Amino acid sequence: MTDPTGPEQDVAAPRFRLKAHADVGVEVLHASLRDHHFDPHFHETYLVGFTCGGVERFSQSGRPDVSLPGQVRVAEPGAVHTGEPGDDQPWRYVALYFGAEAFADLRPEAPAAPVFEKAVLDDPQLFRIGLDLADALAHALDPAEREERLALLLMRLSRHQVGADAGEVRPEPEKIRLARQYIRAHMATVVRLEELAAAVGFSKFHLLRTFKAATGLTPWRYQVQLRLASARALLRDGVPASQVAVICGFFDQSHFTRLFRASFGITPAAFQAAYKRL
Repeated sequence: MTDPTGPEQDVAAPRFRLKAHADVGVEVLHASLRDHHFDPHFHETYLVGFTCGGVERFSQSGRPDVSLPGQVRVAEPGAVHTGEPGDDQPWRYVALYFGAEAFADLRPEAPAAPVFEKAVLDDPQLFRIGLDLADALAHALDPAEREERLALLLMRLSRHQVGADAGEVRPEPEKIRLARQYIRAHMATVVRLEELAAAVGFSKFHLLRTFKAATGLTPWRYQVQLRLASARALLRDGVPASQVAVICGFFDQSHFTRLFRASFGITPAAFQAAYKRL
């Protein structure tokens, strides 16, 4: 198996290569990093990452962890996480991103959005299947092959799913659910902490503590992630980055670019270019 992220040399600067595959609903990121650090963020898709070299050190849902070469890192939609190289070697990985709808036909009786038993999986077969899928997305001409390899990944991945009655998913506090709804409804405007606290009937300090404990992010950081998720959708549709910055409530394009890169490692322009090549 060839290393999909390339040789270890020439990695002084972060290297990211993103490709979108609309026919199967998957984004593929190849990366090689030595010093880059991802700020706490979440995706509205699943993340399945394959560590090909070095070590990834990260925190997910408030718990520190590491992913070693040959291991698979998973995060459900909305799971707050960070990421950075865990030693003095380049951290090289391939990451796949896809929506919960990918699982819809796999197990009709199972939850539509599966939760996994842990953030790092030791499954050599899953690792091989994932890199085979990334290779097929890059080189296979037959869309049937890409669809089949994605199905193989989902079937193997589902073996690590927590059962629907396992009792590991705690219900979200009602006032935090209301706070999230309020932030989403006012995503592109400034939402002061005092305003949000009044809307849900908490003191602002109690809201800050409770919201962060429930989501892993402060309300402001949560709003930023919603704005970035909306921005990604607009960029996919071809809206110019300067317009996206205004629509989504960022102060200017440089502010937008800085926050986008801190969460995803690439600029809005590079992300949009991945879709223009389709």
